[in-house]
Amino acid sequence: MPSPVQDHVWNDGLDGMVMHYRVRPLREHHEHRHTELEFNLIVAGNGAYRTPDRRYDLGPGTAAWIFPGTDHRMVRTSPGFALWVVAIKAAALRRHLGGRFQALHGTAPPGRWCRTLGDEDVRQLVALLGELHAAHDDPIRFNHGLRYLIAQAWTAFERAPATPTRHPAIAAADRALSADPGLALGELARLGGTSQRRLSALLRAATGSGLAALRNRHRVERALVLARQGMALADAARAAGFCSYRQFHRSCRQVTGVSPRAARMPG
Repeated sequence: MPSPVQDHVWNDGLDGMVMHYRVRPLREHHEHRHTELEFNLIVAGNGAYRTPDRRYDLGPGTAAWIFPGTDHRMVRTSPGFALWVVAIKAAALRRHLGGRFQALHGTAPPGRWCRTLGDEDVRQLVALLGELHAAHDDPIRFNHGLRYLIAQAWTAFERAPATPTRHPAIAAADRALSADPGLALGELARLGGTSQRRLSALLRAATGSGLAALRNRHRVERALVLARQGMALADAARAAGFCSYRQFHRSCRQVTGVSPRAARMPG
């Protein structure tokens, strides 16, 4: 049975739409397709899309393109899952965005169309999305802004790694621990939009030893930054959260392959 076509609804005179959604947790959504090009940017929580040939894990910073005619469904969302959804009419896309944006003109093209964007690209796109969302009542301003947004989104997508290396929940935990290596598992799971049990399993699969390995890496990196700024190694170790210099020394060798004194040296 063919998937239903669900055209987006927008005001007259607009070439597309921009919406912000907070999605309730679900196990699986019904399969459907659109006649417009759709761009999704995940800003909180995590979930998963299923297309005929792929599954895309979604987390904060994940960008996904859904092409006209592509059957897709959301198969999982976590509590707090939120995303921006942008749609642009195919005619407007063809009329205004050619050249290096030609890849966006296809109908269900082969390939992987989901990547995790860089933090700065995400911040810039979220700001643009907010401005454009507020301009739905001004078709001229909105349509010009929509073309610019799509161009910026594609540029950011091209910059992002084509091959995913980490589950989005791990990426979220990694970013959080970079800012505060002392965060507890529960808080890291919340930031990644998953359960503590699921995050622990993902980390064990990725590192072989779970959260402790990731936390120690960030603590080692923080201690070395402080040491390079002039702090004594023992003081830097304590400031980074190590219980003792011996623990720091052991972790530093595990992370860097050398002693703290050698790792502290530039280059």
